[in-house]
Amino acid sequence: MKRTFYNFKIRITSILLAVKTRGLFKTLQLIKMAIQDEMEDLSRGLIAHDFLDPKKELPNHPSSLHANYYQPIRTHSFLKVLELIDKVDGYTFIDIGSGTGKALILAAEYGFKNVLGIEFVPTLCELSRKNINKFSKDFPKVKFEIIEDDFRNCDFGDSKCIFLLNDPFDDELMEEFVKKFLNHNKKYPSWIIYKNVNLRVMPSLIKLSESFKYQKVDYEGNLFEIWSPN
Repeated sequence: MKRTFYNFKIRITSILLAVKTRGLFKTLQLIKMAIQDEMEDLSRGLIAHDFLDPKKELPNHPSSLHANYYQPIRTHSFLKVLELIDKVDGYTFIDIGSGTGKALILAAEYGFKNVLGIEFVPTLCELSRKNINKFSKDFPKVKFEIIEDDFRNCDFGDSKCIFLLNDPFDDELMEEFVKKFLNHNKKYPSWIIYKNVNLRVMPSLIKLSESFKYQKVDYEGNLFEIWSPN
C-alpha cells in the first residue's frame, strides 16, 4: 500500500479521535507503540501498515457501508493476549477481516497449526497472500487459508476456534457475526478476541457477557475484550 496524502489525513484524524476518546497520555503511548511496531514490521519485510477504507475500494459491496478502516494489529499487545488465553492445541485461529494477514502469521508463530483469514477486500487479500507466501516456509506444518469473501458466506469449519476481530465493522454486522458464532459454539466451544480500536459500544457483544466469561485487558492503550466459554 502506497503512502498517500489521503492516508496521512486518516492518520491525523485517527490521532485526534484517540486524544478525544483516550486522552493525551494514552494517545502518546499508542503513537509510540505504532512507530515501534511499524519499524519492526518493515525490518521483517512484513506488509501491514497504512490504512485502507473499504468504502473507497468497494463502494458497491453490501458490507462496505458497515466496514471500518483496515489497520494492522499491534504485535506485542496481541501476543500478550494470546499468552493470556493460552489456547492452541485443537483450536483453529480465525481472523474476521484479516487485512494483510499479519495476525495470521503471528498466530502461526505462536503455535496455531490451522489459521484462517476471512477478508472481502481483494487488495488486502492480495497483500495477505504475499505475506503468507513469504513467511509460510518458516511454518511447514501450519495450514494457512485466505477466503476472499464476506464472513456471512463462510463456514467456520469443524473445530473449536479463537476468533479475532480487529474492529472490522459496526454493530449491525457484528450482530450477524455473533449469531454465526453462537451457532458454531453449540458444537465447538470457542473464544472471541475483539480489539476495540475506537472504544466503540457494541451491544451485540455486550449481550454475550450474559452467557460467556468476559474479561477486558489494556496493553499500553490497546484495549482487548475477550469472551470465552464458561
